Amino acid sequence: MPNIEVSDSAMAYLKQYAEPLVDTTVSVLDRILAEHAKLKGHAPSGAPAIEMRFSGTNLPSVKFTTILSAKVARKPVAHKSWNHILEDVITACVQTGADVAEVRSLMHANTMDGQQSDNGYRYVSAAGFSFQGLEANRVCKNLTILSERFSIALEIEVRWQDEEKAAFPQQTARIVLP
Repeated sequence: MPNIEVSDSAMAYLKQYAEPLVDTTVSVLDRILAEHAKLKGHAPSGAPAIEMRFSGTNLPSVKFTTILSAKVARKPVAHKSWNHILEDVITACVQTGADVAEVRSLMHANTMDGQQSDNGYRYVSAAGFSFQGLEANRVCKNLTILSERFSIALEIEVRWQDEEKAAFPQQTARIVLP
C-alpha cells in the first residue's frame, strides 16, 4: 500500500468523519471516495443507490431510463412506458373536467382529431384525439406542463441504465409532479 502525505487541514477534515477506535485513515478515505463516486453516478455495481428526487423545475435528462413504477392521480399505471404515462395523464386531465382543446393546445406534440394509428400516433379515447409518440424528455416536458396546469398528481420512479450517456448511470430517482 502506498504511503501518502496529508495536509493538516485534510487530516482535520478526515477526523470529522472517523469513528474513534474503529476507523483508520484508509477506511475514512475509502468511505468518502465511495460516496463521491455515487454522487457522480459512478457507483460500483452492488453499491447502494442514492435516491434522488426531482420536480418539474429541475428535471434531468431521462434518456436511458427504465421506469420502475408510476402513479397518475395516485393510481398505479398499467403500462410503464413514457408515452403510456402521457396517455394516462391526458385521460386524467379530461376526467377532472379540463377542456380537451386546452389540453391539446398546451401539448408540445403533434395531435390529430379522432383515432390515428399510423406514423406513431397514439389514440386517447377519453380525449377523442391522437398524439404522435414522443421520446422520453419530450414526454416529461408534456407531463410537467399538464400536471402543473391541471393539478394531476404524478409520481414516477426511474433507474438510469448503465450507459455512459445517461444522466446518472445506475442511479434511481423519483419524479414528483406538480
